Amino acid sequence: MAENATDIIYRYRLTPDRAFEYVNDAVVAITGYTPEEFYADPELGLKLAHPEDRHILEDLYLHPRPRLEPLVMRWVCRHGQTIWVELSGALMPGRQGESQVAVGIVRDITAYKRVEEALRESEEKYRGVFEQMSEALARDELLYNSEGEPVDWRVTEVNSAYEALTGICRARAEGARASALYGDVLDLSSMLQLYDSVVKTGIPLQQELFFPPTGRFLLASVFPLGGTRFATSALDITDRKLSEERFRATFEQAAVGMVH
Repeated sequence: MAENATDIIYRYRLTPDRAFEYVNDAVVAITGYTPEEFYADPELGLKLAHPEDRHILEDLYLHPRPRLEPLVMRWVCRHGQTIWVELSGALMPGRQGESQVAVGIVRDITAYKRVEEALRESEEKYRGVFEQMSEALARDELLYNSEGEPVDWRVTEVNSAYEALTGICRARAEGARASALYGDVLDLSSMLQLYDSVVKTGIPLQQELFFPPTGRFLLASVFPLGGTRFATSALDITDRKLSEERFRATFEQAAVGMVH
């Protein structure tokens, strides 16, 4: 599974000495560096960090967390290009409990960030990247009742990737209410509260969800478009979730072994 993944999967020993114990081949496509180069340089991950974001990793090195919730930062790759990545992971005991290692996943989210930037800059630029995105994108409008409470949202536009990821055709989705599209498969009440917060505060948010019709885990990013309008970008994180479950199972097995 790890070698077929498009995300970077790694195992990094923190104690007694720092070293990459495993990095999959996806690291080449994303960073330009080979797994062997990571094995040879324990600090390569830190060196990749953009100067303005390096403090994020430095803080993690000094204060490791049992479970790392997704962190977003920039990396500068081999040939100088800057990309956006999302890091997640967990700590687990090493061999015979004599060391501590971090296992995790790094996802390239540069494409999503391009859309976010395009939305801020101009409608024309946004239109240019909307259909090119591999992520499922939708533009939506939040609907309120007479008391000002969010009760539904209307999908106003979707891209081709939305059709592929959800199995819902564009002709059916555009103009439809969320309750008609997703009411039987998603918890719309909690999503309405999230979307209401985004349009009122102007602060983008993310949530992970499971989409039963396709059996896929999704990372949904929500960002405001002004007024009651907002946009959603959905990434398929099924491979990442399965890898996390495998790491969690490995951690639990190692913990049991230490007790016995």
